[in-house]
Amino acid sequence: MSQFRAKRLDIGCFVNIKTIRDHSKRKAFAQFEPERQALRYIIRNTTLPQRTRAEAQLQLTQMHCYTRPTQIRGRCLLGGKGRGILRDFKLSRYNFRMEALAGNIPGVKKASCPLIPRSYFINEDDEVRSIENPDYYFKYFLSRNERYNERQRFAMNQALEEEIHKRLTNLGLEKIPLPLGTPTTTDDGTTTTTTAPNVPIFVSADIAQKSRVVLIFGESYQDLGVLAHRVIGGPGGVDKGSMVSIVASLQQQRSSPTDAAAPGIILANTGQLLWCPSAGRSLTRCAFDAAPMKSAVHEGRLVDEDRNRVPGNRSVAEHVRYVFESVVPAFVDPRKEARIDVVAVGDAAEAVEKYLDGEAVWARWGNHFGCFANVGGYYPTWELKCEGFKQFLRDKARSYVPSLEPLNTVLSGPDGNPHTTAFTALGSPVFSGGTAHFTELLLVEGGSTVLDFLQEVALSSSDYRNPEFHVAYRDLRADDQEDEDWSNWRDPAVADQMMPTVEVSAAAAKNGPVDKTVTAGDDGYSKAVKSGSERTVGTKDEGEDEVEGAEDKKNAGVSSDSNGIVQEEEEEKKASAVVPESETETGSLEARKTKQLEKAKSIVAEGRDNQAEPEAGDKGTDEELQAEVGKKLVIDEI
Repeated sequence: MSQFRAKRLDIGCFVNIKTIRDHSKRKAFAQFEPERQALRYIIRNTTLPQRTRAEAQLQLTQMHCYTRPTQIRGRCLLGGKGRGILRDFKLSRYNFRMEALAGNIPGVKKASCPLIPRSYFINEDDEVRSIENPDYYFKYFLSRNERYNERQRFAMNQALEEEIHKRLTNLGLEKIPLPLGTPTTTDDGTTTTTTAPNVPIFVSADIAQKSRVVLIFGESYQDLGVLAHRVIGGPGGVDKGSMVSIVASLQQQRSSPTDAAAPGIILANTGQLLWCPSAGRSLTRCAFDAAPMKSAVHEGRLVDEDRNRVPGNRSVAEHVRYVFESVVPAFVDPRKEARIDVVAVGDAAEAVEKYLDGEAVWARWGNHFGCFANVGGYYPTWELKCEGFKQFLRDKARSYVPSLEPLNTVLSGPDGNPHTTAFTALGSPVFSGGTAHFTELLLVEGGSTVLDFLQEVALSSSDYRNPEFHVAYRDLRADDQEDEDWSNWRDPAVADQMMPTVEVSAAAAKNGPVDKTVTAGDDGYSKAVKSGSERTVGTKDEGEDEVEGAEDKKNAGVSSDSNGIVQEEEEEKKASAVVPESETETGSLEARKTKQLEKAKSIVAEGRDNQAEPEAGDKGTDEELQAEVGKKLVIDEI
């Protein structure tokens, strides 16, 4: 081999002993290939003498094995691997994938996985259906690989978002990137691209001329313009499950009694606050995790606070502040003195209330607000600090929450409803949103009611006030809890009355831990409560007096010694025990005790017949046996 090895290696790939040997074989084969081909020609030429052909065969056989093409092994140029090599690129499968994703192989790019938008279409009912079977909606579970399912849902959501944005653009809205002033390039009439980190929002094109502006904040986990993907990709359709239906309805309203023009609209974007450089756009947290990565072995999506955050819009609270302090002044003409109506959904409603709940902020915006619709927000009234904002919520705001009641049913006043277990102390009148569980469906099912409230306020005078609503709603179990007042549950004295504790005598505490499953019964006997696989019971000795009377029962303590026997707390309580006033009650109690004792004596007699006599030194006694039998009787009696 040494005679073929080059004095200077001209290898431009990964170097190890295997690649050096393969390089030498390739050099030797290239050098002796003409000679081998000549000898093979002579051997196969039948017109030549047999001796000449035999000598050529002998020379070919005696040539070094490195001159044979079969000695050459295809190896990866980057790793030296000899198996699983793509011949066209001279790379292993892994290195080919990495180089292709990095863009180092001309003409090779990663295909979208999977091509979900090409598998579905939007039918005449505006619903997304499968092309293979038009009776089926979007199917999420395509594989046992969760990453594959997340990836195909990401592709589907991106395609639907693009369709929704086109429809919003057709309704007269423009997409504006935040922060304001971000450089953009417009490819066509609907697509606006930029390489700088930004958060897009939608604003009416003629908003500067409007006397009324509706500001809408969606949930923090939804894409811009999306209300509920369960409606967009299922029964209902694209318009119903998106802001398209809300915007179209708002454009049918009047700005004021004297202005018949439709109000201006601003669609804020509290969800897509994470900038993804590889995608060149901002994404929600869910979409950020499902976005394509360089390979399956790459580390998951980690949020870099400097690289993946947009200045001024790092969180929902910052985005709400930026919209009020930068977007509204930039697009709304102050000379118009436009009235602002706010609709906020879910956690965005809480962020809006926290921002407005300040003396300085409310002094700036209080005179510009027309009304506020809290859709699914749960900011408690006791957290409110600004008195002016509190009064505004009572007079010009309404809350809509999930409920089993019909749409627009009055559930509570501003201070809450004491006859319901649901949280209703929201500072404004509370209404049913028309859906039982999901906050994202409140605007889908009850959007018309919310918009009617906005129109009612807009067409009224500036001194609009919520009417006095009659609250007749109460939970089904409210009658059972009518006498229970939990308003002072933090008070220890009230807590002891609501949940009485079991007093333990000093003797019982000395014997060991008390089993909390033993409770006092109405007849003075302790009751056994099942705890796991054991049942703990207690009995009273025959010589103990019965403690009767409601007040004495309440004060009587229940104790248990190591054998489970319930004893008297103190000798003083024996003397203070009250004799039952009813002779009938006393007679029935004595008859019951007599019956139980007769039963115990018969069982003890049977036990003595079947059991050998205890030997000297045994600790077993008749008293202990009688106590055990007494326990059994109490269990049977209970």
